[in-house]
Amino acid sequence: MVASAAAGALALASVAVLLLDGVFSSDSGPTVGDHWHAPYQVIVCGQPQAPIEEFAHTSGIHTHGDGIMHLHPLTAKGEGSGASVAAFFKNSGGWFDFSLAPEGCSIKDANNPVILRADSSIHPLASDFANARDLCNSMAGSEFGRVSRDYVPQDGDCIRIIIGETGS
Repeated sequence: MVASAAAGALALASVAVLLLDGVFSSDSGPTVGDHWHAPYQVIVCGQPQAPIEEFAHTSGIHTHGDGIMHLHPLTAKGEGSGASVAAFFKNSGGWFDFSLAPEGCSIKDANNPVILRADSSIHPLASDFANARDLCNSMAGSEFGRVSRDYVPQDGDCIRIIIGETGS
């Protein structure tokens, strides 16, 4: 009886690990028909930047200029890794307009920003984008973990992109 209970608990734990592993894996991502959303913030030399202007893309990965990554794949190109943080910024035209860098800002290796991820705890993030964006932007840096540029945001993720550092 004890052995079967232990085996059952181990099986449940294994399933939970497998399910949770897929939740934050960059291997998983939205598929055609999904509508995922991830608030993002770009910070250059310690200064938050305005959201990227609205853009559309044939893949369905876009923004409305609202500080939200809209991950709505329309084709296979927008699925999985096609919805990565790097793909979103490539679709928009780049990480940042470096002519707008704050005074005293030292931008080293600008094509490799620090990309951070946290959980907004709003699932699914289907509406109330302003509240989600404000929540994510107010979160302490300690609540974020570093991810790669190839990370595919999950619905409700908070994404923070850090570029440059302030000069002394």
